[in-house]
Amino acid sequence: MQNSRLGLASALTILLAGGAQAAGPPQPAPQLRSLEAALTGVWSVTDSFAPNGANADSINTPKGGTGHGIQVWRSSLGGFTFMEEERQETPVGQVFIVGYTWWDATSGKLRGMECNSQWPKGCDALASQSEVELSWDGKRFVVDFRDPKDPRRIVWHEVFTDITPTTFVQTADIGQPDGSLKRWMTIHAKRIK
Repeated sequence: MQNSRLGLASALTILLAGGAQAAGPPQPAPQLRSLEAALTGVWSVTDSFAPNGANADSINTPKGGTGHGIQVWRSSLGGFTFMEEERQETPVGQVFIVGYTWWDATSGKLRGMECNSQWPKGCDALASQSEVELSWDGKRFVVDFRDPKDPRRIVWHEVFTDITPTTFVQTADIGQPDGSLKRWMTIHAKRIK
């Protein structure tokens, strides 16, 4: 009886130890790792702005114009958060942005939050839970802000396309009162690191 207990205890120890080794440390979601692989780096950007009045998610560019800046995309420790840091010279002055993207395992979706020096709130953590939708299909990264009063209406539609190891194109469309979207900004990015 003593030998069978010892044998059972040894078998359980081996199974539990083996299971712990197989599980290993947590890993970032494949969707997030794929996005990180596409955009990680330091990018020089040139901007063109269409004439437009400001809404809650843009700056006022009544005459349109051009700009330039730097975007730095990098992973946090462990790769569980993907961050964008941005400095732009725009027709109305400097704009500083920091954005965070992460995988929400509960919803099975990317989530994000942006902090912008032009916004009265700076950062809006509450909006990241209900008004911001992110998607990545391996070729296009889409960021949509929905109207908090009418979630069916998109007020900001940003798309990163034509992503190569050395370039990408970023566009931003602003929601109009009639519900349509109007192109406001186009950015051409070129990798410098």
